[in-house]
Amino acid sequence: MKRFLNLLVILSLVLALSFQAPALCFPEKSLGSVPGAEYQVRTDDGAVLTLRRYLPEWGMRFHEDALPVILMPGAGANINEFDLRSPEGKKYDVRLPDSLPDWARGDQVIQRDPIKFYSLAYYLYSRGYDVWLTRYRASVDPSGVGFPAWNSSIDHYGIYDVKAVVKRVREISGKKPVYIGHSMGATMAYVYLQGAVFRGLVNPSVVSDPLKALERNNGRGPEAVRGFIDLDGPIVPSIKVCIPSIALLFLLPPLYLDMSGIDPSVAESTGDVLLLVQRILWALKGCLPDLLENLIAAIRFVNPENIDINVMRFYASFVGGGFHTHAMAQYADSIMWKNFREYYRNGFLRRFLLFSPKPRSGDGYYYYSDNLWRITLPSLVLADETVDLTDPEDIKQFFLRKGRNRLDEFHVMRKTAHLDLVNGLLAPYETFPKIGGWLSRIAG
Repeated sequence: MKRFLNLLVILSLVLALSFQAPALCFPEKSLGSVPGAEYQVRTDDGAVLTLRRYLPEWGMRFHEDALPVILMPGAGANINEFDLRSPEGKKYDVRLPDSLPDWARGDQVIQRDPIKFYSLAYYLYSRGYDVWLTRYRASVDPSGVGFPAWNSSIDHYGIYDVKAVVKRVREISGKKPVYIGHSMGATMAYVYLQGAVFRGLVNPSVVSDPLKALERNNGRGPEAVRGFIDLDGPIVPSIKVCIPSIALLFLLPPLYLDMSGIDPSVAESTGDVLLLVQRILWALKGCLPDLLENLIAAIRFVNPENIDINVMRFYASFVGGGFHTHAMAQYADSIMWKNFREYYRNGFLRRFLLFSPKPRSGDGYYYYSDNLWRITLPSLVLADETVDLTDPEDIKQFFLRKGRNRLDEFHVMRKTAHLDLVNGLLAPYETFPKIGGWLSRIAG
C-alpha cells in the first residue's frame, strides 16, 4: 500500500510541476492561419523562440504607439494559452453571460467569436495595448520551429529566453514592455529581474549581476522591463509529499517531454472528461485523510464552477506543449527544502550529484528566494484563492520580499483556482479589469 501511495505521489508531482495539467496530456496544435506578425528570436545559447504580435482578426491594426505587453504562459503550455479564439473551420459554442462587463458590451469581435471574451490577449488589445505572445524554449511550437534543449532548467528560461524576448520587443516597439507571466512564466521573471547570469564555461552556475538587475528593473538599456504582473507564480509549489517520492524525480534523465503523441481527434472530448474529474476532486475536498488530500491538491488545478466547458476543450486541443525534466527537478528541489535556488546540478563538479543536497550557508548556490529584494520595478501580484498547485500565502511571499515600489499591489482573486484565475468565468469581470486598471497607472 505504501509503495502504491508513493507512485501516486510521483504521478501527482509530474502533473503538478507542469502547472498546466491539461497541457500535459494533449498535442500542441496550430490554430491555423492566425492574424498578426510572427518573429523568430534566437537566444544567446542558440534556442529559437516564436514571438507573435497579436491581432484579434485579419484587417485590424497593431497598436504600435501603445505600451507593449508580453504574455508568457506556464509550464506545459504553449503560445496559445492567452490567445483563446476559434480555429479555422470551427466555432466554439460559448454562451455569453446576459450581463457583460462594460469593456465587452457591444464588442463586435466578441459577438463574432464569443470565446475571445475569456482571452486576456484580446482584453488587453481591446484596451489599446500592444500585445505580444511567446513561450519559453521547447522541442516544437505551433510555428514548427524546433529546439531540442533537453538539458534546460528554469535558469535557462529566465536568463536566456526572457532576455531574448524582452530585447526583441523593445527593439521593434521602441518602448520598455510590461511582462505578464502565469505560473512558471512568472517564476522565470524572478530569475531575469534579479539580474541573473551564468558564470563559467563548463556547466556554469548562476550569479547576479547588479548592473543587469538595475537595468532590467525599469532602468535604461535594451533589457529593461517597465512593470511585472505575476499571475499565481510560485516561489515554492504547495505540494506536501513524502521526501523519498520527491527524490525519485531527481533521477529522471535530462530531456524534453513532448506531449504531442496523443491523437488530436480525442483531445476535445478529453477536455470534457478533465472537467468531470475536477468536479470529483473538488467534491472530495476536505473529506479525505491528509496524505490523499495532498495528492488530490497536487492535481486540482481548476475550479469547475468557474470555467466554461468550451474553454476546457480549447485547452485540451490547442494549449498543450511540454516541459523539461531539469525544470521539474528544480521545482522538486524547492519543494524539498522550501527554498528556490538555481538548478542543483549547476557547476563543474555538481553535475555528478544524484540527489538534491540540503541547503547550507556558503554552499555556493545562488538562492532566488533570498534575492527577491533585487526586484524593484512596479509589480502586480494576483493569487488564486485555492490551495492547489500553489498556495496564496506562498504567492504573497514574492510581494512581501521584493524591493518595495509605490505601485506594488497584491490581490487574492475570489473563487479561483490555478488555471481559471486566467481564463475562468470571473476573469473578464475581475482578473482582467484588475490587470487593466493597474496597467493604466503604469502607462500614465
